[in-house]
Amino acid sequence: MLGTRMCALLGVLLVLVPAASADVIVDLVDLRGYDSGWSAVLANSADNAIVVDWVADGTLVVEIMKTLRAPPSVGRSAANVIEFVQRLDDAATTATIVVTDEVIRNRTDEDWLDYHWEVEGPAVALNRTATEASSFSVAPFTQAAWGAPPSGWGADHAGSLDVSAGIVPPGGHFLPGLHTGGLIVNVDLGQDVSDFALVQYPTPEPAAVVLMAVGLLLLPRRRRR
Repeated sequence: MLGTRMCALLGVLLVLVPAASADVIVDLVDLRGYDSGWSAVLANSADNAIVVDWVADGTLVVEIMKTLRAPPSVGRSAANVIEFVQRLDDAATTATIVVTDEVIRNRTDEDWLDYHWEVEGPAVALNRTATEASSFSVAPFTQAAWGAPPSGWGADHAGSLDVSAGIVPPGGHFLPGLHTGGLIVNVDLGQDVSDFALVQYPTPEPAAVVLMAVGLLLLPRRRRR
């Protein structure tokens, strides 16, 4: 049975997001009117939503909901990308973004054997030390591996996080951070460009990848003239 908080998050996804497949831009402002200085660009607004919990002390705290439907390509599933675009000047923009929890629904018809987060941009990194200190929950996965620090960042930061040793079945939900902790992102606002992308994707079971590869091989080929 789904918990009360998760049911509420799913309700937000259904209520806030229109039933249409188009990009949507969300200004990340909390209910008190405090502005983080960021906007989020969500692809496929029918399956994605972002909610601001609060903005304070240079920190933006958000919750993210998404449904992944795309079939796997060879080696991995299609990535879900959220673009963060700076709207206000540096003094009025939060340098820390905390994804306190996510509701990620598996509608790909394949088991997910792992899951990946990556940040892409010249001024962004995942805060490895702070995320680990928060006891960021990645259940049902039990193993985590951090990528190398992006250029200019120390060993307490990383460019990616990969979790594995677990399964999210078709029709299931992956709830990172819902029980404890949050994924913490730091942005160097002193850089010329601070915009960045948060990229996420699962890896399907090997059988699904093999079947996709076989299907590609069986596609008819044009004869050379």
